[in-house]
Amino acid sequence: MLKWLTNKTIENLDLKILIRNAAKNESLAQKALFERFYGFILSITLRYMTNRSEAEEMLNDTFLKVFNHLQFYDEQYDFKAWIRKIAVNTCIDRLRKIKKKIEVVELDLNVHAQIAELFFELDQNKPILPVLQELPTQYRAVFNLYVFEEYKHREIADILGISIGTSKSNYSRAKMIVKKKLESQEKYKLIRIKTS
Repeated sequence: MLKWLTNKTIENLDLKILIRNAAKNESLAQKALFERFYGFILSITLRYMTNRSEAEEMLNDTFLKVFNHLQFYDEQYDFKAWIRKIAVNTCIDRLRKIKKKIEVVELDLNVHAQIAELFFELDQNKPILPVLQELPTQYRAVFNLYVFEEYKHREIADILGISIGTSKSNYSRAKMIVKKKLESQEKYKLIRIKTS
């Protein structure tokens, strides 16, 4: 259906039309969807993976899943939210595969009960990414799921196959590491948003 259109024309097509045609394996529509959401998905996968190469691999896996399941997408729901969930789940699946290499540490949660939750407002949108990528894998996964995906520790524990206490302690440790690194860089401003 879209084969007669040029790349410039297809970029301006309605998202629903692109999705419908991409679901029919129309290569121009799939390419347009990929290009339209490339940056968005890459920003997610970069937070979960330790380097760009791994993040791009997860991006490709995400789009493969998107294109293989596009016929099941319900247009009454937000497409961006749908592909975001696929990207996060793709990254989590990868982390589960390497879970055996991850050391899980339980901490006494009473020590961290008074630590304030912090939200990091980046000065001129400077990335937190390098700091996140330095975190140990388990800490990075828990931090991303809690801060960016807004899962509760019970949900994170289920997703990662760990205890709620481990989720909380890993988040607490990750938060302290991130806070310490960001506080040492003047380009970041920390803002307190809630207490635990």
